[in-house]
Amino acid sequence: MKRISENQNNIYNIELNNGMIPGYTLTRNSNIKVTADENKINSHQKTVTPGSNKKSPISGGHDLKALDDFFMSELDIQNEKVVNIPKFKIKNVKDLGNGIYEVDYLKLAEDRGSTEIRYRENLRPKTVLDPEIHNIEILTKKVLNKVQDVITQDDVDRALTSRNAVPLDISIDGMKIRTYIRANPKTGEINIENYHLDTTR
Repeated sequence: MKRISENQNNIYNIELNNGMIPGYTLTRNSNIKVTADENKINSHQKTVTPGSNKKSPISGGHDLKALDDFFMSELDIQNEKVVNIPKFKIKNVKDLGNGIYEVDYLKLAEDRGSTEIRYRENLRPKTVLDPEIHNIEILTKKVLNKVQDVITQDDVDRALTSRNAVPLDISIDGMKIRTYIRANPKTGEINIENYHLDTTR
């Protein structure tokens, strides 16, 4: 069974029960600077934005209240009855505990030349936080601090070789979170572009 231990020289040595494997080390560089546009990230977490992605047509909105408000805004309610055909609607909500919910939803299919009303299924569910239990602003600061604590030069190198932001998985208060980081090729500085809960791990 593997375990990771940090020695006084700030080097993580990966060990097995039968002893150290030579050359199998992961160097942590505490000089790596990590930044984030917290306002932009918090806005993404709280703002629901419909998009064109077929599997994830809703971007952002990882705040339970914000997502609920969005789905309510899709409804035209008159005399306690829905009188329109909403573009988006909730299919199912699963309580994962600790103020975390997984929301399955549907999107109205837009078939050219067809008058049939049907909804697209098999979309990626939205994982959201109850704002009465989890403060997004505080969580974002914790994400920034955690990435600063765990970032390695290997992570920087991985980000430098990619045109897109690369994932970096962390855990905070028992929650598994996937962050997306991008490296500045001139300075080696790491910027956190976004994050979301990862219930697949």
